Amino acid sequence: EKRISPFQCLLRKQIEVFVADEELAARTTRGRKKPIHPGQVGIRCRHCRGLPLGAAQQGAMYFPSSLVSMYQTGQKMSGVHFFSNKPCTSMPKDIVRE
Repeated sequence: EKRISPFQCLLRKQIEVFVADEELAARTTRGRKKPIHPGQVGIRCRHCRGLPLGAAQQGAMYFPSSLVSMYQTGQKMSGVHFFSNKPCTSMPKDIVRE
C-alpha cells in the first residue's frame, strides 16, 4: 500500500497551484528557457505569493511542463526553496522546524 509520508504532506501544504496572468507572463521571461504564457499553470510557495516579482527567494515559483512533472517540481522546490540550507524567509519558523 502506498502512502504519502509526513514530509510529503508538510511539503504539499506549502505549495499552491495558480494560473499565470498577462502581467506575470510578461515579466518572467528573462533567464527562462521557455516563455511563460497567460493561462499557463504553475506552482508556487504559498508564503511568497504576495511578494513583488523578484523579491522571493530562489525556487519560489515553477511552471512544470506537464502534469506528470508536478511531483518532481514539488520535490525540487523542497530542496531549493523550502528546506534547503537557506529556507524560505517568508515561511513561518514553526514549519521550518517541522
